Formats: sequence, C-alpha cells, structure tokens
Amino acid sequence: MSRADAINLGYLVTIVTFILALRFLSSPAHARLGTWFGAAGMAIAVGVTFARAGMTNYASILIVMAVFTPIGWYAARAVKMTAMPQMVALFNGVGGGAAALVALAEFHAHAPDPGRLSAESSISTVLSA
Repeated sequence: MSRADAINLGYLVTIVTFILALRFLSSPAHARLGTWFGAAGMAIAVGVTFARAGMTNYASILIVMAVFTPIGWYAARAVKMTAMPQMVALFNGVGGGAAALVALAEFHAHAPDPGRLSAESSISTVLSA
C-alpha cells in the first residue's frame, strides 16, 4: 500500500468514526461512546493530516495545539449546562474563523503575484465573512 493510499484509508476511517459519533450522540444512553468516537476520529484526522507530503511547520502547529487545547478543555469542563448553547456557538465560531484563515493562507500560497491581496484587504475579508 502506498503512502497516498494509507492516507486516504485514514481519512475514510475518520469519516466512519464521525458518522458513528453522530449516531451514538443521538441517544443519551450512548452519548459518552459517541464522544469517544468523535475524539478518536479527530485524533486520526490530525495524525493523517500530519502524514501528508508537503506538510511544514510541525513545531508551530504542535505549539499552538499545546497552548490552546488545555484552554478549550477547561472551558468545556467549567461551563454550566445552561450556558452550553453559548459555548457551542463560541466553539463553532472559532472553528469557522480558523477555516477562514486556512482558506486565506491557501489563497496566498497558490495565487500569482498580481492576484495577491494586501494585508488590509485580507483582514477586512476575514472579518466580514
């Protein structure tokens, strides 16, 4: 099996674990198992992404993960159940912001010089999205 095949297989396993997570999260009796499936799927996705060719800045990514994982963990454990919708909204917003930054970085990496955006255009685009 080639490296590309192994990576694709890893992504397929990730998809299956996320589907199982959603399936188990739909039942209060099995929600804890669904959470574990979701966490395992995310761990596999991160590992497979790190295995891709052309991946750079491992140290930067690991440092950011090491700094912000405990913050997110604490926030998720400390929130009261009545404030859970706001916490979920905050996590979704942060995820959307991260996706916007990744999209902007990919655009700059692949755009020809005349197509590159200035810093102020990039910031206003991300903030208005």
